[in-house]
Amino acid sequence: MTDEQLAVARQHEEYHREKFGLEKSNVSFRKGFIENLKAANVEDSTVDVVVSNCVINLAPSKVPVIAEIARVLKTGGELYFSDVFADRRIPKHLQQDKVLFGECLSGALYLEDFRRLMASVGLGGWGVVEARELDVENPEIAARVGPIRFYSLTVRAVKLPSGAGEGEGEDLPEDYGQTAIYSGSIPEQAAEICVG
Repeated sequence: MTDEQLAVARQHEEYHREKFGLEKSNVSFRKGFIENLKAANVEDSTVDVVVSNCVINLAPSKVPVIAEIARVLKTGGELYFSDVFADRRIPKHLQQDKVLFGECLSGALYLEDFRRLMASVGLGGWGVVEARELDVENPEIAARVGPIRFYSLTVRAVKLPSGAGEGEGEDLPEDYGQTAIYSGSIPEQAAEICVG
């Protein structure tokens, strides 16, 4: 995060304080590396919400990033982020491709590895809020990535209480074809509601 980005965030702090009806802002901004939030003095279980927009895929190793997020989130805290995902693991030679890195493709998360990682750090309660397939329109880049399909996903994850779901032998939710009919009773979501 740059000083300029932090300045923009700070410009909106008062707006959000008012919007949420708080007497005093409950937000603080820290500059640091997402892989090591401890160095930025972010203590264990002190954060309500972590928001990220296309940053995690730029980290060479996703494990310390997700583990740090899980460490700092309070139980019931949320990770809300958008990033690039892939339908398979990105081969090492493509992970090191500078052009693909610049296009935010070389660090795309393989969805199944992401699912396992989230469960391993206690963020198993997550879902996709928005999804769309990315079109690789540049023929040179399309030739490099071959059959890999890329997706832009917005993910919402909740830190579950310690031990939640342990010992149940399931790492995926059961699907019996459950459905729900939404009657449009939430004014801000009159047409539809997305449940992650």
